[in-house]
Amino acid sequence: MRLPWWAWVLLVVAVLFFFFVRASKVWRATIRAELADYLAEHAPELEVEVSGERELTIRQRGSGAAGTLYLNNLLTEAARLENEDTEGRELLYRTLLGTIREGASALELDAERDLARLRPRLLTALDIENFEAQIESPVPAVSFGVPGLFAVSVLDSENSVVHLRRDDLAKLGLTSDEALEIAKDNFRDTLPAEIVHRTLEQGATTVVKNMDTYDAARLLLVPDLLASDQRIVALVPDRDTLALAPVPADGDWTSLRRLAKNAAGEPLWTRPILVQSTGFTPVE
Repeated sequence: MRLPWWAWVLLVVAVLFFFFVRASKVWRATIRAELADYLAEHAPELEVEVSGERELTIRQRGSGAAGTLYLNNLLTEAARLENEDTEGRELLYRTLLGTIREGASALELDAERDLARLRPRLLTALDIENFEAQIESPVPAVSFGVPGLFAVSVLDSENSVVHLRRDDLAKLGLTSDEALEIAKDNFRDTLPAEIVHRTLEQGATTVVKNMDTYDAARLLLVPDLLASDQRIVALVPDRDTLALAPVPADGDWTSLRRLAKNAAGEPLWTRPILVQSTGFTPVE
């Protein structure tokens, strides 16, 4: 059977797209590997582990303290260089190492200086178990009404995030609950009330994707934006997504259950969450 001309065009486009995506992944893996090799040579005090296509986990040897290094900026800068420009890439790696060391020195925590840098993050029970195994220390996690999903406090920097351990909170003179409240207050203005109100009034699903690694954590801000008689549905399929939708008037949750599983990255929570001013209820 002969294919029509337009089918050949679609086939060629699909093949070209496949090779483009594959080449992009190979290039990102090459940059990650070069960076890891550079850090191994120039920063032996650091342990480096690949934790995602655009992420490295950085740990100080012997301290257990670990942070996530996001490579988006590095990859953007590296993409502007010629493939043969190894000196240019080395300069990027050297600059990034300086940033890492600045972050490490900043872990000499000071309440007056650092409380404004606290942010919340959502982790699953499995995430916490794996993270505790890595840092060999308990993670001060707060349950907020969704069994299996927890809120933790992190110290935010321009290029990295450090998950605070129990000892870190003690240095700041805070309990885990107190740290979480401060963390929520610090970025409360990043979820405008109009987003919630528009969803309730217009009956449309609204997706929040600031891509700052805290989109799912903005779920914690939603109850304070609801009146006592209001309810809304929240979806946090991955760390970088918060979707808000009206409660199904007909009781049919099929489409929302499907959307809750539509993770763009590592899945976080795969079921809808009913949100009221009093808190959260997972929808089975």
